[in-house]
Amino acid sequence: DTLHDSRNEDLKNLLNSDKEITMDDVKKQLPWLKISDYLEVVAASESGKAAYQAENKEGDYGKYQMGYAMKDHGYLPITDKQRISARKKHGNYTKATTEQMFLDANWDEPGMKDRYSEKSLKEFKEAQEANNGPAMMQIYKNDSNAQENSIAKYVTSRLQTIVEELDGDLSDVADIHGLSAGAHLVGFGDSISKGDPNYEAGRSGIKDLIE
Repeated sequence: DTLHDSRNEDLKNLLNSDKEITMDDVKKQLPWLKISDYLEVVAASESGKAAYQAENKEGDYGKYQMGYAMKDHGYLPITDKQRISARKKHGNYTKATTEQMFLDANWDEPGMKDRYSEKSLKEFKEAQEANNGPAMMQIYKNDSNAQENSIAKYVTSRLQTIVEELDGDLSDVADIHGLSAGAHLVGFGDSISKGDPNYEAGRSGIKDLIE
């Protein structure tokens, strides 16, 4: 399909760029994705009127209810060992676990200045010094620009997985939005290639549901 191929080329060019992906980049380079329309539906379901200030008991925060996935897309600079340690200490999918991961993070890691505002990074370090987990999460909730850019990076990374692992057709945007929403809710699990950045060991995912 010529339309699918050209759009897939657009996607690859965006993902292979050395520049940090932003929401503006996605809107300009993938206008056919209609990411604003898609995210409006996601946000209505995930956060409602609370928007950027939303949080839930499972440890997901912000307009798009992001949790552990922030690590995989560069917005939570911790090691796998630190993530496992936080889960062992506080359990899977809890506020305390997400707070612990933010407290353990290396906010001086290269790239953070491209993802968070200077104000947020300063406040993260101050809250970290005070060992104040709830304050860490409030700083994240207050940085709407970081939330928008992180979800843009998250959506486009998962879009590539949808194309490569689920045979997603980029010429059918409604179908792509549906698959993206399903993946946002249940993830990809371990039924996709182990080398894929969205691979999640020991759990099922959207591929299992649609096969």
